[in-house]
Amino acid sequence: LILDLFTGIDGLGYAVEHLGVNLQEPRIFSAFFETSPRCRDVLAHHRCHSQASCSDIPDSKGVVGSVLALVEDDSRLQSWLNDFSNLKHMLVAGGSPCVGFSDAKTSPSGILDRESRKLAVFPMLLARLRAMLPSCSIAFVLENVPMTASAFTLACRDKVSEVLQFPPF
Repeated sequence: LILDLFTGIDGLGYAVEHLGVNLQEPRIFSAFFETSPRCRDVLAHHRCHSQASCSDIPDSKGVVGSVLALVEDDSRLQSWLNDFSNLKHMLVAGGSPCVGFSDAKTSPSGILDRESRKLAVFPMLLARLRAMLPSCSIAFVLENVPMTASAFTLACRDKVSEVLQFPPF
């Protein structure tokens, strides 16, 4: 199972295919979590098939495709996971909204940015998944933009690394 958070137009899927993985293989299923209508249209037209679909799970504000739906209600998450019996491996991946970290912004606000704070979904979701699926190996990839080298953004990066228990590379 691949949980692709903040999917965009599925850069992760293209990268995995470039590595030689056939994402249409019956034992692999990709779930896209994306809220942008334009991206969802691209995904529906080019990337969705019998083994890949856009999430239709709404979050508490009714936003369909939101990653927040995965951490707001454990029973909903567990019910959704029940569709994947005998799950042995999972990849949780994504590029969180990066506006607060980007070099392109003159005064980035890091994790305090309204969109970039959604980064908090990663450690919450990983903890829940590990508790719900103790026999499943769960790997994660968190992609982000190059950060400005200010003391504030570097402190944010260090805190994210501490929470995820993994240094950036």
